Amino acid sequence: MSMALDAPAPEITAAALQEEIVRTIDRPENGMPETSPLLLLDVREAEERAGGYIPNSLHIPVNWVRFRLNQLDKNAEIVVYCAHGVRSNAAAAFLLRQGYRARSLKGGIYAWAAAGGEINYG
Repeated sequence: MSMALDAPAPEITAAALQEEIVRTIDRPENGMPETSPLLLLDVREAEERAGGYIPNSLHIPVNWVRFRLNQLDKNAEIVVYCAHGVRSNAAAAFLLRQGYRARSLKGGIYAWAAAGGEINYG
């Protein structure tokens, strides 16, 4: 199975993702329709992740995604990210071909940080 980028995956901007996270977490319990769980998937290498990551994200390096599909929820809305968005787009496209709902974070974690997104270290 190739992780090659056949067709670009849908993208989401850092600002739109931040809004979506707030809606998912702070959703009022007043009969609003249930939303799908949101899964943030970091596909960078371990050394890159040690330099900072988006809180509550799952880490699976891009070359391991195809071997660890069992760790991903088929019902989740998956947002894949890397440093700048190239690897995440390839991984999101791969996940789409496997039947997952996936998008790529446009501009990666650098765009996330530039938009004021929270970063955890360690």
